[in-house]
Amino acid sequence: MPTIPQVHDLALARHSAHCGEHAAGLRACQRLLSRGLPPLVEAEVRAARTWYVPSLDDLLPGGVIRQRITCRPFRPGWTLFNPSMLSLPDGTVLLLVRSSNYRIAADGCYVFPAEDQDDGGPWVRTGYVLTRIDPRSLRQVDRPVPLLGPDYPTSGMRITGVEDLRLRWRFNRVAVSGTCLNAASHPDGLARIATATLDGACLRNFELLDEPFPGRNEKNWVPIEGPKVTWGRWLYSAWEDGHVATVQRSFGWQVTKRAASPWSLRHLRGRSQLVKVGPESWLGIFGEATDDGRRMYDHRFVWFGGDELQPVAWSPPFRFGPLRGVEFCAGLVLAGEQLVASYGLRDEEAWLAQMPMAAVQNLMEEIP
Repeated sequence: MPTIPQVHDLALARHSAHCGEHAAGLRACQRLLSRGLPPLVEAEVRAARTWYVPSLDDLLPGGVIRQRITCRPFRPGWTLFNPSMLSLPDGTVLLLVRSSNYRIAADGCYVFPAEDQDDGGPWVRTGYVLTRIDPRSLRQVDRPVPLLGPDYPTSGMRITGVEDLRLRWRFNRVAVSGTCLNAASHPDGLARIATATLDGACLRNFELLDEPFPGRNEKNWVPIEGPKVTWGRWLYSAWEDGHVATVQRSFGWQVTKRAASPWSLRHLRGRSQLVKVGPESWLGIFGEATDDGRRMYDHRFVWFGGDELQPVAWSPPFRFGPLRGVEFCAGLVLAGEQLVASYGLRDEEAWLAQMPMAAVQNLMEEIP
C-alpha cells in the first residue's frame, strides 16, 4: 500500500512534464526510485524520469565543448557512432569509431539498405574506423583508416562483427574487448565478450571468452585503467547481488565480488572505461536504458575508491544529446584538468565532449 508521500510523488512523476515542472518531476522520480516499488510501478517511474533528465549542458552551463567526429565510415553509406578512446604515452588519444549499415527511424524501427536484406531478413553489420585526436583541441591528428579484422570462423548469425569495442592496455599493447554473437565455436546466438590486440590498423589474436554465468548474455565489460590493477581485469557490474563485481581469468572467467554497492546502482550498466583520477580513485560513466515504447538512455558519472572499488558518489542523471533517445558513451579520458567523453547519438552520429574535471567533481553527490 503506497504512503501518502509516495502517492504525491507518483502524481508529480506522471504529470510534471505537462506543466513544464521538470525539476520537480525529476526529484519525485528520484525519491520513488530510492525505495522499493512494485515492478510495474518502478518501470513506469523509470520511463517517466526520461522526460525530466537534464542535458549535460544544463548541469555544466558553459562548461562543455563539443566536437562531432566526421570522417569516412567503414563503408560508403554507413553511419559513425559509439566511439571509444584510450590515452597514449605521447599525449594523444586513440579513437575507435563504430560504423554500421543500419539507421534508426523516427518511430524506433531499424532501417537497412536493400543489399543487406534477403528472404531471411536483414543483416546487421559492424566495422570500425581508427584515428587519433588531440584531447585539448579535440581535432584529429591522424588520417582516419578502416580497421581490419578480427578474423574468426563465423556462424550463420545475422549480426556480424564485434560490437561496441572498448580500447584498453594489455601487457603494454593496445587491446580491445567487445560483444560477439556470431562465432562458429558458439553458434547458440548468446552475446559473449571477445578480445583482440591492435597491430597497426588490424585486429589480431581474436579470443572468445567463456561467459562467467552460463546462459547469460555478456555485454559492456568496463576496462579498469591504472598500473595497480591486475591486467585483464574488467568491472563486470556496478551492482551484482549487492556488490561491485570484477571479472578476470582464474580457472576460467570468474566474477569476483568487491565492495558493497548501494541498491540504487542496480540498473546502471557499464559504458566508458574506469579512468584513474587519483591514487586510489576511479571515475566512469554508466548508463541506464529504459523502454518507453522506444529505447531511452541516460547517464551518470560514478566515482569509485580503494582496492575494492567502493562506490563513493555519483552525478545527477544526464543525457548528452539535446533530446531524449538512443545514446551511448563508450569512452572517457582525463587530459590534464579536462575530461573528454566520447559518445554516439541515435546510432548514427559520433561526438566528443570536453569538460573541466573540477566541474564534474562539483556535481558529485552521495549515493542513496
